[in-house]
Amino acid sequence: MRFPEHHQFEWTGYDTYYEHVMPQIETILRRSLADPDEHYLIAINEAVCNAARYATAGPDQAKIQILMLLNDGDIKTIVQSDTRPFDVVRFRQQLRNLADDPELAHRDWGQYTAASSKSRGYWIMLMACDYIAIDVSGKRVTLCAKRPFRPGHIRKRIQNLVQRLYLERNGVIF
Repeated sequence: MRFPEHHQFEWTGYDTYYEHVMPQIETILRRSLADPDEHYLIAINEAVCNAARYATAGPDQAKIQILMLLNDGDIKTIVQSDTRPFDVVRFRQQLRNLADDPELAHRDWGQYTAASSKSRGYWIMLMACDYIAIDVSGKRVTLCAKRPFRPGHIRKRIQNLVQRLYLERNGVIF
């Protein structure tokens, strides 16, 4: 049995990610994911952006951690930071309501959000991943995708994306 490959990163400040951490992650993904359009990297970038933007210490002082776990068949990337409180359960319900609305369910998320940036990062994460799991504290998100990456998996319709969002409490998805 082969153990999963893992990579850990920890840093302070939003700009540090783009200058020092992201190039390392790009190298790992180029070697291991076969995603030439970098959809999964974009999802990680969005998770890091949220971790910094909503950090209690502010974007420049945010302490952010990433743990990447690569198995033969999938990749999981956990992005974590001490962020302001976020009602994750309510957020998931709002997305489910969109998916249940016959007027909105078949629209692309961009048609729904239009010029608003609200929740844009989560929609981008959902597009690139088989699923994402958000800890109920809102302080951690886990991005999961199959290896090799399947570009045909990319979807934009609200009804397809909402079902990819899970919640996690104490390491258990519910």
